[in-house]
Formats: sequence, C-alpha cells, structure tokens
Amino acid sequence: MPFTALTYNVLADGYIRREWYPYTPEAWLDPRQRHPALAEHVAALDAGIVCLQEVEAPMYAAIGERLSRASYAGELALKGHGKPDGCATFWRGAEFELVSCRRLEYSDGAGARSASGHIAQLTVLRAGPHLLGIANTHLKFDPPSALRARRYALAQIAELVNACAATHPACAAWIICGDFNLTPQDPVVATLRAAGYQFAHDTHPQTPTAAPNRRPKMIDYLFHTSSLAATPIMPPAIDGQTPMPGPGHPSDHLALAARFDWV
Repeated sequence: MPFTALTYNVLADGYIRREWYPYTPEAWLDPRQRHPALAEHVAALDAGIVCLQEVEAPMYAAIGERLSRASYAGELALKGHGKPDGCATFWRGAEFELVSCRRLEYSDGAGARSASGHIAQLTVLRAGPHLLGIANTHLKFDPPSALRARRYALAQIAELVNACAATHPACAAWIICGDFNLTPQDPVVATLRAAGYQFAHDTHPQTPTAAPNRRPKMIDYLFHTSSLAATPIMPPAIDGQTPMPGPGHPSDHLALAARFDWV
C-alpha cells in the first residue's frame, strides 16, 4: 500500500527574533495567528506520516487537535538541556498502527563536544504486513569552521543509523528524516548513503527548503532504505525575499514530502 510522508520544521516560538524575519508581517510571528495556520497547513498537506521539528507543547496541542479530527495519532519527544522544543510524529490511523515510539537523546557530550540536548524520535508503525521505522530528527547546526572531529551532526547521524539498525523487532524499511542544518554536499549525507539510505529528492538536490540569512538552500531531508521506492513531491519555489513565516508559509522552512511504495 503506497503512502505519503513529510518532514517539516515548524519554527519554535522560543527561537523567533523579530530582526531575523525582516520580510515577515508582525502578525505572522504571533502564535495566536501562526499556530492555527500551521495546524491547517499541515492538515492540508494530507500525508499519512507527518514528522515535525521545533515543536513546543502548545504547538503540538494545536496541531494534534486539528489532526485528530482526521483520525491521526501522534507523539511528542522534547529535547534535553532545557530546550523548549522537540520532534513530533503523527500517523493516520486508517493507514498505520503504532508498535513503539522512543526518544533518543544523542550521546554527543563526550570528547571535544558538550552535550547538545538534540534528539531523534524513533517510531515503529505497522503498515499492513510490514513494520516501518520512522526516525524523525533535528541535527545540531555546526559552523562551517568546525573541525570534522568536533562536528555534532556527523556523530549524531552515525548514532542514529546504528540505533535504527538495532531497533527490535527489525523493520522492513526505515525512513530517516528531519532538519539536518546542512546541504546535500555535506559528509553527513555521504554517511547516510554509505549506510544504504537513498535520498527521496535525489533528482532535485538544489530545491530550497529554507532561506537562512536570505540564502535559499536545501537543509531538510527524507532518506529511506531500498525496500521503499520514493517519488518526490516538490515544495513551492522560494527566494531570499519570500516572507517566511508569512501568508502560505507559516514557518521559516517548507514541508518536504514524498510518496513511497514498497519494493
């Protein structure tokens, strides 16, 4: 049975600074307007699996209430070290049954790195005769000057790949998705490819999903194992002046989606 999955960084209210969003109307930074708009936007995308990042508890409540009217269920996993947000995964009950859901806080506090509090949410769903694993994550941003040995994202993605492989019972397929905070040329992407994961949007690697510092780039991803075939769904076009958040774009990221079928 084919299904659609998406990943979407919804922008935590706690990370909003007015000066960072010069093209955004003031009202679109107000959670009283933005939360209902996000809930409607996510519902309209109509994906069987919805993976969100930078989700705070009030936002989770707003989106969850809206999706529950369309027979979705969900789980929220918060980051550590006092951060206000986390990852939330929703699934449509008519398509999937929950088997397990656990929170993985990355063990990146050793050596040259301090603990980041960043997490992955590992959800196992039953899809007909198959078990499907979903790893929803928000990798920590590394500055371009960071030495390879000190990079959080490289350590985190390696830990996540191992955690997926060690999940019991074993899944027939895995999707690893989220906000990676890096471009397709990064060694993190190479690490996933080396582990046998395929990039759902491989034919469109320069499609922007966000415009940090007014520079459009792809930094959000859907990767999957070879037991799934993916057909990418292209997000709307943006440029460095697109108001994000703003009308039609209630976050500073775009949702990235793909249709999947079992091979």
